[in-house]
Amino acid sequence: MAKPYVFAGYGNYKLALAAAYAHFDKDEQAYAGGEDFSSVTVDDVLANERLLTFFKTRYFDKQGKGVPSPSLFRALADRNRAMVEWLPAPVRLGLPDGQRGGLAVESQFPAVAVLQDRPLDEIEHQFAEALARPDMNKTKAFGEVLRSCPVRGIVTGVDLETTWGGPARGYIINAGWEQMEMAYGASAQIAHSWYAGLPQWYAITGIPFAQVHHIDWSDLEGQPPFRENKQVQEELLTALTAHPYMAHNAAFEDSWLTLHLDGYAEAKVAGKIKIIDSMYIASALYATSEVEETKESQGGDPSKKVRKPRVSHSLDAWAHRLGVLTDDESEKHLGLDDTDLMLRCAFAEFARNNLLK
Repeated sequence: MAKPYVFAGYGNYKLALAAAYAHFDKDEQAYAGGEDFSSVTVDDVLANERLLTFFKTRYFDKQGKGVPSPSLFRALADRNRAMVEWLPAPVRLGLPDGQRGGLAVESQFPAVAVLQDRPLDEIEHQFAEALARPDMNKTKAFGEVLRSCPVRGIVTGVDLETTWGGPARGYIINAGWEQMEMAYGASAQIAHSWYAGLPQWYAITGIPFAQVHHIDWSDLEGQPPFRENKQVQEELLTALTAHPYMAHNAAFEDSWLTLHLDGYAEAKVAGKIKIIDSMYIASALYATSEVEETKESQGGDPSKKVRKPRVSHSLDAWAHRLGVLTDDESEKHLGLDDTDLMLRCAFAEFARNNLLK
């Protein structure tokens, strides 16, 4: 049987610590910069990323007990971004291994418990019972959990716009967060939006996805990078811990905030971060909805319903399906605009399914 944490290439925990602390002050665990990376190689970056993954995984596996604080793997991520600036663009902008995957359905139960105002163990039991039935999957089981009780309460929505490269190599350039109560007659209570600066070489290479979000260098020039903007970080962390937070494809926001937002990983382990993915809401409620057409309408057996057609659960498709966006409107791909759109879609979806108290 393999030893724990050998996966990272650092089978000996003390050696891993020594490798990390070779770059940082042991007490501060912050990256001060100033290293000469003019001769850095791809192998150097990959070794740093293995070390980063090692400490991040160990922290969450151990629930923060007896391990270095997340400031260590955030510092390793800061160092990583400084390193990749010296590499060719395909490496600099590529997605590191281990940065893929979705948010587990089960990780969203604490947020659902708050919104439905019922015990977490009740939700876990209901989900397990549903999942045990034949022809059931996690999406449908989650849909049954959502349908079993109406929701009420404030949700903090958040959306990030970033460069390529994943959170260990890339940068957050725009974000918006908004708080809205899931109740009839409610509207946005608090809304914030900001831009964050980038290294100078992006002025030459161009900003990734500019053709989608239309963010250009003039929007970012002179703005402090997100990792250096402590005021914005404090405001965002306060918003995310005040109420359950929602994002569309929340695994994306979660992975970036883990490496970019001071205090986020700590709050997550402490149970102060409760995430719900609006993409799961869209897919789960669709999967458990009644099929409107029968085979009779197609000249077949009226006792058999047709298979539900496959649909996209992207934010844009969801908004059009709900009528939140008209045919001539589209998703903006900007932090606050998309956050507001997502929350309006969530409200419309809950209302359509009679799930608002």
